[in-house]
Amino acid sequence: MNHIEKFIQNESSSGIILIFTTILALLFSNTFMAPVYESFLHIPVEIRIGFLQIDKSLYHWINDGLMAIFFLLVGLEVKREILEGHLSSVKQIALPGIAAVGGMVVPAIVYLIFNRDNPIAVNGWAIPTATDIAFALGILSLLGKRVPVSLKIFLMALAIIDDLGAIVIIAIFYTNDLSISSIMVALGALAILIAFNYSGVTKKSIYFIVGLVLWISVLKSGVHATLAGVALAFTIPLTGKNKKQEVISPLKEIEDNLHLFVAFLVLPLFAFVNAGVNITDISFDQMAGPVPLGIMLGLFLGKQLGVFGFSWIAIKLKIATLPEGCNWNQFYGVSVLTGIGFTMSLFVVSLAFEDDSIFQYTDKLAILVGSVLSATVGYLLLRAGAKSTQPTDNKVTLPVEEDSFKQLDNLSLNPFFKSYPKDQAYFLEIDTQPMLKMIAMQKRIYLMLFVGVIFTGFNFYQQSGASFASTNQQSIVSSDQHPGAINVASINKIGCTTIDEKIGCGMFEKKIDGINFKTGSADLEEKSKIVLDGAARVLLKFSNIRIETQAHTDDQGKRAKNQGLSEARAKNVVDYLVSKGINHDRIQAKGYGESQPLVSNKTAEGRAINRRVVFHVL
Repeated sequence: MNHIEKFIQNESSSGIILIFTTILALLFSNTFMAPVYESFLHIPVEIRIGFLQIDKSLYHWINDGLMAIFFLLVGLEVKREILEGHLSSVKQIALPGIAAVGGMVVPAIVYLIFNRDNPIAVNGWAIPTATDIAFALGILSLLGKRVPVSLKIFLMALAIIDDLGAIVIIAIFYTNDLSISSIMVALGALAILIAFNYSGVTKKSIYFIVGLVLWISVLKSGVHATLAGVALAFTIPLTGKNKKQEVISPLKEIEDNLHLFVAFLVLPLFAFVNAGVNITDISFDQMAGPVPLGIMLGLFLGKQLGVFGFSWIAIKLKIATLPEGCNWNQFYGVSVLTGIGFTMSLFVVSLAFEDDSIFQYTDKLAILVGSVLSATVGYLLLRAGAKSTQPTDNKVTLPVEEDSFKQLDNLSLNPFFKSYPKDQAYFLEIDTQPMLKMIAMQKRIYLMLFVGVIFTGFNFYQQSGASFASTNQQSIVSSDQHPGAINVASINKIGCTTIDEKIGCGMFEKKIDGINFKTGSADLEEKSKIVLDGAARVLLKFSNIRIETQAHTDDQGKRAKNQGLSEARAKNVVDYLVSKGINHDRIQAKGYGESQPLVSNKTAEGRAINRRVVFHVL
């Protein structure tokens, strides 16, 4: 089995595992196991070595640590493909390269069309630009020999270039405040690794030791830690000689050793901790908002239009050619499959809305919906396209002129049309069966989508109705990871008697992030006022709703100071709402200080969760 076949087999199998872990995460987060799932995500993991301290939750260890190993593998694959693989020449890289550019540009444009006016939402423009190669190849594996190997190689090359684009996007657009000292250490470690490469060092353990220093320094620098994996990969030599002067390939050895670990542990774990979306808390109206619409349409429509459109132009301009043995129907099906963003999109969303996430559930659910749509429609199109290449009896043969024959022959319109010379004459053979099958398949797809939308809408309507009718007390645990985030929840619905009022109260039951205070202060940040403006509009519309603003802090500092800070923050939120026309009698302010923590304050993540403000509907 050659390297490409091993890669495809591992990634295809991993796709099936990813589907299983995603379903498992959704089951955990939407059943009585939800508290266990949340506790699992926030298990504190701390490492101390002298003055060095890394204190993170399990969720962040997976996203920052294990995903660095994933990006190490991506970097190794990119380097190998550039040096000796399917990206080693302009001719080979042309089609997947152009397709990848289209697959990043068009989805970003689609997203920005919906969200260009929202300064917080605009940060998510890169979410629909990613492709999950494991999922996509997993879908292709279900079709077996119906899909030519050349098409699988094209998808693999496109996804690798896509990942490279994601790396550049993360480095440029999703970098936080920088620590110069940590960056200097990282640059020093990188210089040592480059020196090892130029000196012909092939011992893998040396690269990993210095690579660990590189990862820690990048983690502390403000640049996302996963980029350390890519930097390390580019310094590992493709070939070299060992002590016995035998030619070896450290890069290929590491790549082969990492494939199974990444495919069957890293990515499934990442999917499990990131795909747990509580869909019972999301209404159909929320999913029709600009952020989820931008993500869903960016993945499902933007991806296929970008990949197929850019590729079609490149092929017609003779810059590139279709993969061998592939027809346009199959190529379009694969273009749709590239809309499976899943793990990569979930990773980008964790960066895009890390500080100002007021979309924490809808954005993730939108990724799942867009990815599932792309997988389903892509699979059906590929299945229909594969069948359409088989011989049928539904053929019509017509004579054509020589010039027309040559033009038709250059268009490569198979499997619908086929032109050929015979006995000094020219004929056009039209196969009507594939057309009929494609039309029938499209009708079934549209019917399935229509039924799915109706079912989803009815399901959300039932869930919303059930939540409005309930008078039991509810609480929502915040998973905020930044100071001063506001978690908006109602404990009960006393006073919400009419249907409209219940809907208004229901809006306060949804978790809303994105409201921050300046560090150690009660002053609101400017971006926070966008969310409070929305709360004010709801309160103005439903005049009978009364709320209590409850502010909480962590346990850092003196108890009395924390109590005063929480009271001041609650008061400032109330004052802002009053300035927007809300009657002061309808809003109360109360500070709880550090007295009611949701989780332990021992970790930075735990303290971030405990710093919160809750809107309690009276």
